[in-house]
Amino acid sequence: MVTMTIDGKPVTARAGAFLLEAARGGGIDIPTLCHHEALEPYGGCRLCLVDVTEEGWDGWCKMVIACQFPVKDGLIVFTGSERVVETRKVVLDLLLARCPETPLIKELATRYGITRTTYRPNPQPTDCILCALCTRVCDHIGVSAIATVDRGIGREVAPPFGEAPPDCIGCPTTPIPSWPAAWPAPRSAPPTSSLHPPRIPPGPSGARHSRCCAARPVGVPTSPSNRRDTSPARGG
Repeated sequence: MVTMTIDGKPVTARAGAFLLEAARGGGIDIPTLCHHEALEPYGGCRLCLVDVTEEGWDGWCKMVIACQFPVKDGLIVFTGSERVVETRKVVLDLLLARCPETPLIKELATRYGITRTTYRPNPQPTDCILCALCTRVCDHIGVSAIATVDRGIGREVAPPFGEAPPDCIGCPTTPIPSWPAAWPAPRSAPPTSSLHPPRIPPGPSGARHSRCCAARPVGVPTSPSNRRDTSPARGG
């Protein structure tokens, strides 16, 4: 076991765990939007930033993402330092501009004192917060019918070339609000498969994505027999 200090509180965690898991195990809340216990850590939302230091660092700290930083004996962690809070505010300000009508983003932003974005609001509000949970689950179950595409303000979740994905099984991770009539029906999954529950209803009229993401949580298959190793290959 590994012992460290988080916000002045001694916390013990299993060797090999990441800071986010250790903090939650110690009853310490660290906000996150893209994390799910059934998936590999992603580090995309940047809300789980924390400051870490050690006794021999002479007070120097570095900011890391808690979901991907491994625990270590003697580590000292600050989850609410001034620069951590200010960085989270910038992230939430940007998310509020992208998703001004999404309750989860509004609630998180309000928690950090942000009631209105300082950026130009998205003229086409969306519930998609680009957490990539849907694309990662799609890959996790071996379908890979959708992915994040484009960059900057144009970034979104979509099938290849914006066309009907032939491998889509219409599961709850599907972020397409309504299946276009010109597209073939989604491929059916075996009725007995726990991996492929019925497709959730589409999002509200006008929404670019259904509410199938961290903003509208859904279940993720966790059976070890259905997992596959998605970690990057390591050189010898």
